Amino acid sequence: MNARYPGADYCRTGNKFGGLRIPELSPEVAYRYLQSGVAANVLVGGDLEIDTSTANLEFPNGQADGQVHVQIADYTDGLYKASANEFAALWMFSLQPGPIRVDGQIGLKIRMPALYGSHEYVPPTGTRVLLLGLDDSNGLIEPIGVGRIDGLTVTSEGSLQPSRLDYLGYQFIADEFQDLAESYTNGDIGLDALRQGILGQ
Repeated sequence: MNARYPGADYCRTGNKFGGLRIPELSPEVAYRYLQSGVAANVLVGGDLEIDTSTANLEFPNGQADGQVHVQIADYTDGLYKASANEFAALWMFSLQPGPIRVDGQIGLKIRMPALYGSHEYVPPTGTRVLLLGLDDSNGLIEPIGVGRIDGLTVTSEGSLQPSRLDYLGYQFIADEFQDLAESYTNGDIGLDALRQGILGQ
């Protein structure tokens, strides 16, 4: 993996996560309104933006909208587990209450955080990353699409149809997989082919 970026070499280290646990919600984080059919659901002070203009959400109570609590979950918390080390994000946004199911296509914008007070680690504009979410079939973190870095923001590109919104994040990928990610955004390959290509299957 390309070790210039945090997380790029982490994928190969063999680290494993513990079992999935319920997160402890920080009382310092305010709830925000999330709804279906809206171009910009702005959450966490703008760190996370979800476009649901072509998607319907279903909250645990069956409603299409509701209040959500969004905070950062670190991998060391053991709150989520990836299906493969290549998809093991160092942190993800945790959205509660869950599950928040999705019918349709969404868009994402994620503001990249500082690392040790600096953004020097951020790859150049145009670099593509994997977008990750919780898979409804196995309860593990899996790729849900591709994002493109623009400055300090990751913006989704191409098809993005997660089954649920409980956990959302991104993972850097090696330079050798950039063309593969671009093929996905162009619609030339599907999510399974993207996943298998990164895993070398």
